Amino acid sequence: MQQVIGTFSDSQAAQTAQHQLCEAGFPKNQIKINPQALDPNPPAGQTQAQNIAGGGAVIGSLIGAIVGVLFSLGSSTLVGISLPLAPIPTVLAASGIGAIAGGLAGALTGVSSPKAEMHQDRATLSHSYLLTVEGSEGEIQRAAEVLGQRQKPA
Repeated sequence: MQQVIGTFSDSQAAQTAQHQLCEAGFPKNQIKINPQALDPNPPAGQTQAQNIAGGGAVIGSLIGAIVGVLFSLGSSTLVGISLPLAPIPTVLAASGIGAIAGGLAGALTGVSSPKAEMHQDRATLSHSYLLTVEGSEGEIQRAAEVLGQRQKPA
């Protein structure tokens, strides 16, 4: 059985704890220090994708509406081409297409930007070191006690 028994902010503190466990009789091959690894791509719920996608949809819809108006006006003035494009459906269709395109572009852009409150947590966690001990439940409990004694004021 393997269990995390300590989290340290720097490698020196983790190595000190590892050394104390070795002095307490734990074999070094049962004690491991692992840097806290974070996924460079956080889940979408922890990013700004939703906020940016909403803004992108609004802007895309406005641009689409403008393009729709220009297209419907321009199609009626082309020489030799008679396209029966009604302005309102053309503007609505272009606005919808613009909203979809803007929302997608915004979501894809926002998925790489962590939320502000998550950014600080991720920065803290990315500099953590996990101390794990492999052994029986009793050995893990004893290791936690050894480290607990280290942290108490003398």
